[in-house]
Amino acid sequence: MNITSGKSYNTPNEFFQRPTPKEVNFLPEIWENPYNTRDDDVFDINNVNTFYLTVENATQLELMNQFPHHDIKIRFTGDFYSTHKYIPLSEEDWQISITGNYSRMFTKQSFKISYKGEEDPKFELKKFKLKGFPNDATMLREPISVELLKKVGIPTYRGAFSRLYINNDYYGLYYYEDTMEKVYIKNLFHSKGKKSNIGPLFQAIPYMGNYNASLNYIDDQALSYPNWNQTWDCKINGTEYGSKEESFTSLINFMKKLNQTDFTTINENELLHSVYDVFELDIFIRLLAMDYLLGRFHGYWRNPSNFLIYYHPPLKRYVIFPVDFTSSLGYKYDKNGYTYKTEFNEWRLSENPNDPLLNIVMNNSYLYDLFTKTVKLIIVNLFNSEILFPFIDSLRDVIKFDLEMERRKKPYHSKTSVIEQTEIKQTKVENVEEDANGFPSNSTIDTTIIIKKILHST
Repeated sequence: MNITSGKSYNTPNEFFQRPTPKEVNFLPEIWENPYNTRDDDVFDINNVNTFYLTVENATQLELMNQFPHHDIKIRFTGDFYSTHKYIPLSEEDWQISITGNYSRMFTKQSFKISYKGEEDPKFELKKFKLKGFPNDATMLREPISVELLKKVGIPTYRGAFSRLYINNDYYGLYYYEDTMEKVYIKNLFHSKGKKSNIGPLFQAIPYMGNYNASLNYIDDQALSYPNWNQTWDCKINGTEYGSKEESFTSLINFMKKLNQTDFTTINENELLHSVYDVFELDIFIRLLAMDYLLGRFHGYWRNPSNFLIYYHPPLKRYVIFPVDFTSSLGYKYDKNGYTYKTEFNEWRLSENPNDPLLNIVMNNSYLYDLFTKTVKLIIVNLFNSEILFPFIDSLRDVIKFDLEMERRKKPYHSKTSVIEQTEIKQTKVENVEEDANGFPSNSTIDTTIIIKKILHST
């Protein structure tokens, strides 16, 4: 397919003659997010947009595709088309590279796109990812999770769908999203366009395959924490800190506060002053509730990963918020054949002594009551079949044409990868019983299509 670069297309579906989908079904907002960037036309979930890129060095492009583990970066120019706007990516300061860890083993790669300056003045982004979701045939797990998190007031990144062309070659359907870098953190937690005192940002990651990120306090020295700089990836040092080690001292201060307070006997007023003053505890409780309901295999509850901790200097407060939801709504186990099952009862128990925050929530009567009420409120007002299923179906309809086209054409450019998982399996529907706490059990299920739960009380 040939496209005229630089030309604005005003048809309802850009240059692509596909059926026009209806808008995605409305989801009710339960809590307003105190930290929130605007969702502009660039991140419109109602449409499939298009990135059309031109790479002059065809040899480098071929090397990037054939050797996805080599971190080859390539300059490009290009265009962004949406139903609402056209944005030229005409500066020569744009680069594309392959990103991801496990995902690099697939023939469909995911990409990182970055701008050398502070942010592109027209696109208003510095870095973002194009995720291919090679191990999720629906391409819906992460988009569903992101949209739900917005409605319960949990900060995370923005995302939308796009097709990708490079040098007129079709690369498939993607979900593009913000990266948690300094520009986005500034816009998320501070005033856009103003000079801000940015705090340190840490992401919990597995070290050598072990999910052992811990908020347990040892002492005030960073080097006393085994492999701290591999377990906690310092994304931003912060304005006030000169090194990652200095930034880590701010996280140690938070650990110290959590571990040196007896939260089992503390009353509500003391709790407000000891924790709420320094930590967004309400947001964290909602995060635990959504980890539970979404069945996040890699999140805070089960394998401590895919969450970030940000210190907000003006507020003197810590915020924990999630990233990466590809293991939500069912996770593939390679046990007696591939299945998509997540047993919540096998997750980290509430009495686990290795997690001080879980201990605080589960062992303090006030906070445990708040957690249980939060879960039930989300189920009644959002996470139920009457509201959730029409939303999922409408989101599926947005990408159906493009996803079916990708499955037919298989436009995957990496030949050295060793895994290919794009088969579509049949959806199962299963009753979900209540667990001992009176909540729907997350012993679900599923499929590459999307889990549909029948929630009922016993």
